[in-house]
Amino acid sequence: MEVKFLTDLTCKPPLNWVGGKGAIRDIVRLVFPPWANRRAEHFCGGAGILFGTPPKPGVVEVLNDYDSDLVNFYLCVRDRPFALMDELKRLPLQSEAEFIQLKRFLSGQEVMPDFSLDELRIAQRELTPEQFAEIEPILKGRAELWDIRRAAAFYKVNRYCFNGTMDAFAVKPARIKRFIPGILAAAKRLENVVITNRDFEESYNLNNKPNALHYFDPPYYKTEGMYRPAFTMEDHRRLHDLVPDSEGYVVVSYNDDAFVRNLYCDCYILAFTRQNTMSQKPGAKFGELLITNFDPRPIIEIKAQLSMFGDLPGGLQLVNIPN
Repeated sequence: MEVKFLTDLTCKPPLNWVGGKGAIRDIVRLVFPPWANRRAEHFCGGAGILFGTPPKPGVVEVLNDYDSDLVNFYLCVRDRPFALMDELKRLPLQSEAEFIQLKRFLSGQEVMPDFSLDELRIAQRELTPEQFAEIEPILKGRAELWDIRRAAAFYKVNRYCFNGTMDAFAVKPARIKRFIPGILAAAKRLENVVITNRDFEESYNLNNKPNALHYFDPPYYKTEGMYRPAFTMEDHRRLHDLVPDSEGYVVVSYNDDAFVRNLYCDCYILAFTRQNTMSQKPGAKFGELLITNFDPRPIIEIKAQLSMFGDLPGGLQLVNIPN
């Protein structure tokens, strides 16, 4: 089985995530200070930035998200990839009815069938006492892999849903076996990454150190209902309050909206447009903002080898400078 690395241990994100940053990763990274010794993503989601960025010696990498199923999946990919792949093979999903069953399981509304007790009874009946003594801990251990079962269910719902929404069943089939090499590549990339399940503010406080880079990719304004757990107006304001006085470097991704521009008027704001992958209209564009608590122009100049007065790459436009 071939492990699918791109370059320098980078790989494609294992999840299809609504709002994922894989397509605009290079633009976002233009403002990342290259000398940061800690990189923390506090709303990691599909983790398109991390998976597409090679690890750097001496740099601590942190992936955090408040979605416990998402974090559980990444922990299983990092620490138990082979158990996860085994569970994926034993957990079929071929229809919309099975898709709904897995969604209900993830939401706690339904218990997935557990055949381990039947297996134990059959093994005890068919095997010698010596053979049963050897196989019993294996069967019991399999019954305790609830984290693996949830991770497998989460992954299958993600792969069979429409555009990573985790909600609507996609008619187009997805063959799970072809994603297995990607899981192994993701496991290697996550090998030394710290993975946590915390509220974004708690994660930020634990990682707020000089020369730390904080990347926030929150649910976008007026799209909060597409994500779980809930993200409120108070959360938008709570996030803003962390940015101006941070000890480290802060980069925030947002949709281009007047509310967001006004909320972050005390920060540097860069604007650009990208293709709108959620729209069915050909050529549809979507406005993005990159918000920083530092002047991003010198960093962009270093990376893009442009003069301070040249055009910014990636279609970036500086639309706000704090007073």
